[in-house]
Amino acid sequence: MTSLKTTLDDNILEKLSAQHLDRYMHRVATTRKYVDQHFRDNLGIPTTPCLDILLALQIAAEEPQSAEDIANHICATVPITQRYLNLMASKGFVEMGAENIRLTSKGAEDLSYIIEQVYGDYLKQID
Repeated sequence: MTSLKTTLDDNILEKLSAQHLDRYMHRVATTRKYVDQHFRDNLGIPTTPCLDILLALQIAAEEPQSAEDIANHICATVPITQRYLNLMASKGFVEMGAENIRLTSKGAEDLSYIIEQVYGDYLKQID
């Protein structure tokens, strides 16, 4: 299994200087804190694993996803995943059928907002 460091090193064209790396890591940590705060204060759901579930459903697009598919994607058990899916469905972020879980328009809009903020906060800085 390839380590995360090896994967990242292989995919980064230019290494950051120590000073730039420190600033970047600070920006990542601060952004993560704001994402956590947004989930707690505005969405009423925990960031972990709900953000990962939203991302898994977004990249699945129109392909039907089961609780097991999502659990595999987020590296969690099906019962834990199901508990968070039920919470997210009660808040209107996902729609659940028998074997077809998908983002609602509210879930897609909130995920888009978060991604735009994350991109603006630090990803744009390294593009």
